[in-house]
Amino acid sequence: MGICNSFAKVLDVTFSHKVQEISWHYSIWDTLAAWPESIPLCFIGGNVGFAFLGTCFTEIPFSTFSQKKVSRHQRMPNSPLPFVSGYIGAISYDDYSCHMGKSSRVFSVFGGLAFDLRFNKVYISGSLKHPLGQHKIDLQFLADRITVQKRKNSNSCQLFPYKEESHYINSVEAAIDEIVAGRYYQINILRYFHLKATFQDLIQRLARYSGPFGAVLRFENGTEIISFSPERFFTFKATEQSIFIQSQPIKGTRSTQGHSGEELINSPKDLSELRMIIDLLRHDLLNICYSGSVKVSQDATLVKHPTVHHLEAIIAGTIRENITIAAILQAMCPGGSITGAPKLEVMKAIKSYEIRNRGYFMGSCFYFDPNSCRFDSSILIRTVVKDNRSAVYEYAAGSGIVKDSIPHEEFRETITKCQVIQQQNQ
Repeated sequence: MGICNSFAKVLDVTFSHKVQEISWHYSIWDTLAAWPESIPLCFIGGNVGFAFLGTCFTEIPFSTFSQKKVSRHQRMPNSPLPFVSGYIGAISYDDYSCHMGKSSRVFSVFGGLAFDLRFNKVYISGSLKHPLGQHKIDLQFLADRITVQKRKNSNSCQLFPYKEESHYINSVEAAIDEIVAGRYYQINILRYFHLKATFQDLIQRLARYSGPFGAVLRFENGTEIISFSPERFFTFKATEQSIFIQSQPIKGTRSTQGHSGEELINSPKDLSELRMIIDLLRHDLLNICYSGSVKVSQDATLVKHPTVHHLEAIIAGTIRENITIAAILQAMCPGGSITGAPKLEVMKAIKSYEIRNRGYFMGSCFYFDPNSCRFDSSILIRTVVKDNRSAVYEYAAGSGIVKDSIPHEEFRETITKCQVIQQQNQ
């Protein structure tokens, strides 16, 4: 009974929107590397723009959080930061595919360190001593750990594929046959890897190669997620008139080594792949948006990240009033760019090819600040996961298969997507 009452209080609490600039003389990455291994962790952000590290937070039931309604009437005056306090969590791919997993998790975050990398400023945001915060990290304690910890220059991350190259090639060939036969138009198939690395090794890689939607999450059950993701899933924010939502899928991949990206922007195969997903996401958004509001606001645009070029598009709309988080997730998840089209049929095929649950791979990391009615989320690509049951790190990389795919090129694309973890081919 006491635990249930505590959860109820957490969900009913009004989050503080206070922001105070401080002198914090340590990098994001040194701060993360010094975090105690025995304590849960919630961090979102990358090397550009904005990053946030929770220092006062509590894990709450995801199912209860997802019933919260989204309303522009909850909106408070905007903070200078995208996130001050609220909710940070991870959505499992399996919870919204044809094999429900019930494993998505969320923290109620009362305060933390907010890094504004545009102006090289650090803030204390929210409340660092909220009575409902089960996990509280004293900033002086954290600073002392950073000072005494010796930072090792390590690059010892090693990937070992679970299955041979031929297995992936055969899967791609079989998928092309199914496309020709008319079962679906596009499918995303993953390769899975065992990863030999320490937490500190991965934080060093993250410091160098993190995408704008990076994240480090460690939940109370021991599950750990370290994401280098460059891909936004969807974001929404309230204005005085409406709640505006947009999704930014990426498709097509070329290594930055020896490639300008021009080949990608002129590739009929990659452009058609992206446009299939644009159509899919338009359909997903129509389930939660006002009729006539869904538009493609940006067609294929070349985007460069530390190791790869991608094509990106933007699809936008206006969300219906008083819709729940659960209804939004049910309409949007799993992400179209990492499933295929049509989505429901492709999810069944993915299960038959990969012969395992994806878990957090290709799921989503998100934050939601109820003070500003602002939500943002990533697709968990370029992501490392340590499952609480196996206690070993895993990685996954895949490619989108269409009728014109060349199996060996699709295999090489998976290698390119491993460069954030290790430079040499595997």
